[in-house]
Amino acid sequence: MVLYSDRKRARGDYGSDSDWDFLILLINPVTLEVEELIRNKIYDIELETDGVITSIIEQKSEWEKYEEALIYKNIEEQGKLVA
Repeated sequence: MVLYSDRKRARGDYGSDSDWDFLILLINPVTLEVEELIRNKIYDIELETDGVITSIIEQKSEWEKYEEALIYKNIEEQGKLVA
């Protein structure tokens, strides 16, 4: 799994009420079951922290097809590799 954080958090210029944005890249295909499992874990974290987490969950090989997309470029340039 590869996990990227949003640019505000990567730069350190966020407020206490800022949301969290993550790109979650998986080696294996993202099935509905896998996505639901991840989203349920994210929801649990939101409830525990009273935070808002926005996420994109994608298979790494599929994500790489979007290398010309603005969101891909922004994450590559400004995101922070978390894990």
